[in-house]
Amino acid sequence: MEFEPQNILLIGNDEHFAHGVADMLRDHCGATKVATTPTLATGLAELAAQSYHAVLYELPIASAAGLFQVTQLAIKIPRLPVVVFGPANDGRLGGNHPVGRAGLSDQG
Repeated sequence: MEFEPQNILLIGNDEHFAHGVADMLRDHCGATKVATTPTLATGLAELAAQSYHAVLYELPIASAAGLFQVTQLAIKIPRLPVVVFGPANDGRLGGNHPVGRAGLSDQG
């Protein structure tokens, strides 16, 4: 059985992180296509122009402004799954824990 390649959009300005995530997805998920854009504005423009299965969003800063950006993204693309990665150096988001770096928190 052949699977359709999954089109993933990664929005974030850390080029090293973007390449690492893209490589990991390609290595572990087979024929995944990963496009990257550096900002929310360019990401929203890309989403309007192309079809994607999911969005990975690198939160620039853990603040009210950052959460507003996540809300804005969810409102603009309500049917797409969005995975948010917090800043790696922000302990409030589990940044020092391997699970936290994967975008998940080990706290309730």
